[in-house]
Amino acid sequence: MWLRLRVLLVNLQGIYPPIGLGYLASSLEAASIPVEILDCGGMGYTRSQLLDIVARAISAEAPNLVGVGCYTPQVDLVEVVARRVKAVKGDSTVVLGGPHPTMDPLGSMNILGVDIAVVGEGEQTMVEVARALEDGNDLSGIEGIVYREDGRVVQNPDRRPMDDLDEIPFPAYHLFPSFKLSLEIDAHGVMTRRHPYMPIITSRGCPFGCIYCHKVHGKSFRARSPENVIEEMELLYHKYLVREFHVEDDCFNLDPERAKRFADLVVESGLNIALKFPNGLRADRIDEELIVKLKRAGTYSISLGVETASPRVMKMIGKSLDLQRVRDSVRLALKHGLQVRGFFMIGFPGETKDDIRQTIGFAQNLGIHFASFSVATPFPGTELQRIARDNGYIGERRPSQLPYANPMIETADFSLEEIKEFKRRAEEDFYSKPERVSELSNMTFSRGELVDYYSSPLLDYYHLLLLEHFSTYGSVSTYYVREDEYSKS
Repeated sequence: MWLRLRVLLVNLQGIYPPIGLGYLASSLEAASIPVEILDCGGMGYTRSQLLDIVARAISAEAPNLVGVGCYTPQVDLVEVVARRVKAVKGDSTVVLGGPHPTMDPLGSMNILGVDIAVVGEGEQTMVEVARALEDGNDLSGIEGIVYREDGRVVQNPDRRPMDDLDEIPFPAYHLFPSFKLSLEIDAHGVMTRRHPYMPIITSRGCPFGCIYCHKVHGKSFRARSPENVIEEMELLYHKYLVREFHVEDDCFNLDPERAKRFADLVVESGLNIALKFPNGLRADRIDEELIVKLKRAGTYSISLGVETASPRVMKMIGKSLDLQRVRDSVRLALKHGLQVRGFFMIGFPGETKDDIRQTIGFAQNLGIHFASFSVATPFPGTELQRIARDNGYIGERRPSQLPYANPMIETADFSLEEIKEFKRRAEEDFYSKPERVSELSNMTFSRGELVDYYSSPLLDYYHLLLLEHFSTYGSVSTYYVREDEYSKS
């Protein structure tokens, strides 16, 4: 049996360009497999509109394989989409990928309409699945998938993460909608220095053992060569006129010498760009030389993942971060004129109210421009979930009921309402300091496109200051016009 295969990759939500699907698409194209991307993120569709758009695309494209990316809070939405795909084209194979199936592969097979779940990195896996479907072969030899066979669920061995990331083709940017190639608004913080911008991934994996974190790319750190990254940036700069890059690595500066080499190559390339590191650098891998090089390369903003100011909690959650190194890194960044955001997390099992107050006070006095206070969330497959469940701190809930911002863990030390109030007061107190309000009010912002804040209420009080005109979290547009040195370029 031989099947003429057509693949449709679907992004349901999210303002960021779907880089993960872009990598899948480019890998499929390299294998001569026809593929299209349906990117619905950031358009503010209602669920009914979204289902209609997916149905029309299935009717028009008639794909044999439909790949859908999935974060845990999207599980219910993914299920109704998968069922609609099956209703329109019953013989299509629906493949689920992304963080949720990686962390909960067997549970993902309970999502109605899903035929295959991809575990971990999907570039090679999707090509092999597509080839098997095209040639009429079974799936038993494909690593990194869970699937149904004769009414039972089969989980194949995990796939080893790719060692040479330079071998992966650049994302298929030509398949992205024009909206995603002209973005002015940053999904992390509603602020960009230049536009359009594009997120890039320069490495995968993180060797640290934080109990709350995913394992999509595994624990082995693998990095693209700086030369390979620059080549992609030059493509985006010259062909798609991208003028700002957001480095989204989980651990970009694990190897400080590589990070410095990257910064040097940006300067040598002559690219007139802005750089931002919104996903959190390791504060204990920063020195002044790195800060100076990043600044020279165009960096204007970095984020640091701190989480807690309690050494006891720091050890308990596996973060292994020296708080003095955090202070030193912030001092160096501020010395050289960088904006700094700190990420903090409260509500861990075993954490006390005094620990939480210590973290909030640390953030208040650190000297950073922005702070995000999130709530420890027991996502499927994490050590945090196991601890919380074994101790009776959470009940049984559907994955879609796990939020990003609302508390789910309740212990003898704190209630859900107390954690919610700690978070609210932390954000309000941090951003209501007169000197900070004055500093933020003097910043300029880019004019926004439509944004889909699907994941949670806006992440911090800073967002509320910017978006005070809006009363709901659906499609919003900002009214801040950029007036910086780049506005004429």
